[in-house]
Amino acid sequence: MKVGTIIESFSTGVVILLVIGVVLAAVSGGYGVTAMKPSKNFAYLLDNEPEKGMHIKGEVLYTYDCFASEETYTQRSNGTRTASKVSHYYYVVPTGNGVIALEVPTSDHKKMEKLLEETITYMAGGAEPSTKVTVDGGVRQIPLDMKVLLEDYLVDIGFTRAEIEDMGPLLLIKQPVSMSQTRIIFLVGIALVLLGVVWFVINCIRNVKDEVI
Repeated sequence: MKVGTIIESFSTGVVILLVIGVVLAAVSGGYGVTAMKPSKNFAYLLDNEPEKGMHIKGEVLYTYDCFASEETYTQRSNGTRTASKVSHYYYVVPTGNGVIALEVPTSDHKKMEKLLEETITYMAGGAEPSTKVTVDGGVRQIPLDMKVLLEDYLVDIGFTRAEIEDMGPLLLIKQPVSMSQTRIIFLVGIALVLLGVVWFVINCIRNVKDEVI
């Protein structure tokens, strides 16, 4: 097959499908593949080691303190900016091998604080926590600056540096706006890419036949 034939087979329609498909897959922010995986809940995490790329979905069973928060602001055209607002809180959640960080939207902050109180009561011999905080996200590597904050928090509550090291890589559960929407966007993107590839192959076959004729 001639190079010219291959180039010609990339019709406008093929290029449009491929570009839109790739963009949609990229828009999923790396959560598309994670969203497609069978989910694990927090009961599973209590008995197993979390892994990067794992899909976590379910209710938080227990929580330790909030160790960090993230603030956002809007930069105005005149150089000034709006007041900072907290966009996410980050809590420490127990797992089978130690802990994992959990990103929590501001809408769930009060419930996480209530769950924290109930967890403390439960650890002192009280009833099981009853506050429901639902999570649907993916396990990611924790950013370096947040890793430092988490390690400092763990030292403050009694862990040694050696014990923290034995926990393995510290990870973070991040929650996109919607894992279900992310899944749909990712699948549509992949479908468009595949359709573009099929269209390209059909064009190649047709152009090769024209060469022969």
